[in-house]
Amino acid sequence: MVKTLFNNSLHLSFFGLLTFTSMIRLLLITTFLNLYSTSFCQQNFLAIKKGNKTIGRYWQGQLFSFQDQNKQWQKGRIVRVDKDSFFIKPEIVYYYLMGTDTVHLFTASYAFSDVYAIPKKGIILHYKNGRFEISREGGHLHFYWVKSGWLFRAAGAGYAALNTINTISDDKFTLKDGRLAAAGGVFLLGVLLKRLYSPVIRIRNQYRLENVQLGSQPAE
Repeated sequence: MVKTLFNNSLHLSFFGLLTFTSMIRLLLITTFLNLYSTSFCQQNFLAIKKGNKTIGRYWQGQLFSFQDQNKQWQKGRIVRVDKDSFFIKPEIVYYYLMGTDTVHLFTASYAFSDVYAIPKKGIILHYKNGRFEISREGGHLHFYWVKSGWLFRAAGAGYAALNTINTISDDKFTLKDGRLAAAGGVFLLGVLLKRLYSPVIRIRNQYRLENVQLGSQPAE
């Protein structure tokens, strides 16, 4: 009988321990899910709006590039987004033959009103000569020299100068030269392209920045 009582007590103790362990595990899982759900739902992101349409989203940890009101480019990973401001940790990548080296600077805060412009989709920024600037070699700027009209301006001015030198040396210079007029037309085309082309989106009028909290319903 003593043996039976001992076995029953052992079984009850084991069952109680198992039940207690299961309850602790369930409590831990529930607490973790609540904490995760709370932090996830309270996470804000930076939205770029065109009218009522969201054209860009930048989350915590993502790279965000913009031009401030002093026309200086800034680039870094988003640390936090508040109601009317955001924090970024500037990130500089140095490229070497054997690889890359990434340097992070101190976190900096900016108001939404500090943002003058953002680069268009596909535009790449790199760090050069002590500052961030648009890369002319990468992204959608492979044809920058054509899109911005630089090639046409250079070609028009160069041809006009060469033609002027040749005609003066031959004592045949005249402003009525058709080749000079053609060079001027090419140069003016380059000027027009420069005025029309921009690799950035100005944050003004229909374009704006907004703080959006996950779980809310931003207008699309």
